[in-house]
Amino acid sequence: MSDAVEVSKGECVRIQGTWTDEDGAIDLTGRTLSIVDSYPKALMGGTVTVTDGPAGEFEVFIPEALAVRMGSGRVNWIRVEMALPGGCPDTTPRIWIEVV
Repeated sequence: MSDAVEVSKGECVRIQGTWTDEDGAIDLTGRTLSIVDSYPKALMGGTVTVTDGPAGEFEVFIPEALAVRMGSGRVNWIRVEMALPGGCPDTTPRIWIEVV
């Protein structure tokens, strides 16, 4: 992923990602992903879908109704969490969304 995802004010947000570790892509088959933290908080209403489990690929979708709450510039962000067996989740660093 690049440093920040750029979107125009008020448009929906689609972010493509690949979940990796030091050995490469993590198989997401059967895993549950969700937005667990964000700024602004309204972005937590977005959805995360596994698009290619074996390749570790997922997509975040934030509809226009939520995206209009984002501020201009590189001030918006989300964190995605993957539920793991045993209850210890794995969480991404902040994924920045820049409104241009």
